[in-house]
Amino acid sequence: MSQVNVGGKETSEAGGRIRAVLDTNVWVDIFLHDVILPPKQPYTAILDAFFDDKFEPVYCAETRDELEQVLKYAKSVGIKYNTSPALVDEFIQSMLQDQHAGVFVEITGEVFVCSDEDDDKFAEAAVVGHARYLVSNDPHLHEHAVKQYLAPHGIRVLWAPEFRKILDQIPAK
Repeated sequence: MSQVNVGGKETSEAGGRIRAVLDTNVWVDIFLHDVILPPKQPYTAILDAFFDDKFEPVYCAETRDELEQVLKYAKSVGIKYNTSPALVDEFIQSMLQDQHAGVFVEITGEVFVCSDEDDDKFAEAAVVGHARYLVSNDPHLHEHAVKQYLAPHGIRVLWAPEFRKILDQIPAK
């Protein structure tokens, strides 16, 4: 799917949605501010844009499994907020696995561009899934080496607020 920039606004050709890899930290904030905590921008706007079919998330088994692990069992999220495993499963199902939701890709695990090797899976998934953006609030994914690896594929690394601004420019379907 190719994208065009018309009058400074991002649009999708042929009615397609923007493809984006969202780092686990962004998914966690979307979940928390939709289910547990009071709504907070930019996360509620990103969730709204998903339901307005403005973007489709690209993910792989490794990123989905990490999200499930963090939401259910991590001290900083799952344990701290006592998240319901059933609620987590429902969220992941609706965001990534329902027919209208994300694009599943398989990765090799042989990409090594990030100083935090746990983050390499996001960069590889973005390339394999022909994503337009990799959205993360993790400084490791904003490193020069990661951007240099993604740039030839036309993939930009964005912070969540930057992604929200791009999504705000796309008309709802």
